[in-house]
Amino acid sequence: MLKDAQGLNVTTDSTEAIAAIDQFIDQSLSYGNQAESAILQAVSADPTCAIAHAFAAAYYLSQESTVAWEQAIPYLKTAIQHQSKATPREQSWVKAIVNWARGDIDQAIAAHEAITEQYPQDLLSVQQGQ
Repeated sequence: MLKDAQGLNVTTDSTEAIAAIDQFIDQSLSYGNQAESAILQAVSADPTCAIAHAFAAAYYLSQESTVAWEQAIPYLKTAIQHQSKATPREQSWVKAIVNWARGDIDQAIAAHEAITEQYPQDLLSVQQGQ
């Protein structure tokens, strides 16, 4: 287990995945144009990292198109597959994104609120919850 730039535990042993997750978070928070490539690098660096897959699904869901929703689903399925090995925060992220994909926005927001109450430094969760 390693920590990301926000000091949060990430279930991975890959420093490359952490660097890519950090870049994805930075790009997402600053509305940069490299978020997609960053999160795909994280997924490639550690294909079993549940939160990397949840972030990838969230990225595609945020594009708000049918094509992007379809792109999100495989990442979401993989996040679900690996969440049992993840931290409680990462599991909550998966739950939030699953609810978002199902259209249960109230539950998705509630999951992000719970994350940010316990982990206020998780600024990406704060942004997603908004």
